[in-house]
Amino acid sequence: MTSLSLVATKLSNHFEEGPAVVNLHGKFMGSGESIITGTFRPEKQGPDFNLDVAIRNTDLPSLNDVLRAYGRFDVAAGQFSLFSQLGVKRGQMNGYVKPLFSNLKVYTYEQDKKKPVLKQAYQMAVGAVSHIFKNPSTKEVATQVNIAGNLKNPDVSTWQAILQLIQNAFVQAILPGFDRQINQVTRRQMLR
Repeated sequence: MTSLSLVATKLSNHFEEGPAVVNLHGKFMGSGESIITGTFRPEKQGPDFNLDVAIRNTDLPSLNDVLRAYGRFDVAAGQFSLFSQLGVKRGQMNGYVKPLFSNLKVYTYEQDKKKPVLKQAYQMAVGAVSHIFKNPSTKEVATQVNIAGNLKNPDVSTWQAILQLIQNAFVQAILPGFDRQINQVTRRQMLR
């Protein structure tokens, strides 16, 4: 994160003052406009918080080291956005993660010409797959994965991620932004 700005209010280990709120603004990987907002409630029974994360239009080639390490490919161009909401209360978590990729170019001759032929073929295949799963109206490759369950062992479904990827491409676009409120708790509920 660069150009970081952090504002925290009502930081306390007691709830009398209400929940602590943290707002962080910055640029993810130097280009992705990022806003992270958290509401933290002091709780004797473990973590109790809500977190919203919005990262918009990160220059995707800045993530090439990660893409090479985990996907064994890199990109020549594109933008990455991510929206996530997570709530944790009494050892349970509920939320989702929604990554979106736009203007994606995986293979370009200029960038990949010095790579071995099989590596170039792999890059082309990844590019073709991303093109197939691009939504025709939004021109984005996107998926959404729900996260739920015990904080120590949350349930995250690979099949859901694949089905959401297919749904985004062929049925209904996954749109940027937040979808719902996650585990929002009022002060009255906290005092019970």
